[in-house]
Amino acid sequence: MPLLVASLEDIRLRPWVADALGAIGDASARPALLRSLTDEKYATARAHEAAALVKLGEREGLRGPLASFVVLADPMIEAVGLARDAGLLGAKSGGWGSTSRRRP
Repeated sequence: MPLLVASLEDIRLRPWVADALGAIGDASARPALLRSLTDEKYATARAHEAAALVKLGEREGLRGPLASFVVLADPMIEAVGLARDAGLLGAKSGGWGSTSRRRP
């Protein structure tokens, strides 16, 4: 596993490494994936890293990176769905909930 985590440094492999780490399910990869996502310059790798983090149970650590990537000139269109999957869109944080107002 440490060799796989170290492979996150190679941009050519990063999306597939992130997918593999998410599929393996070892939560010890979360810090490395979160660092990689937070500093990610390549839009093609962001969704893979974020999805892997959701699979590994990351929640609050995703809030900052997803919020920053959704407002870029080349936005991460998967950010809202991943935030939903991570449980970050509750009624108190701008999402839907039982306290939402309904139209008459």
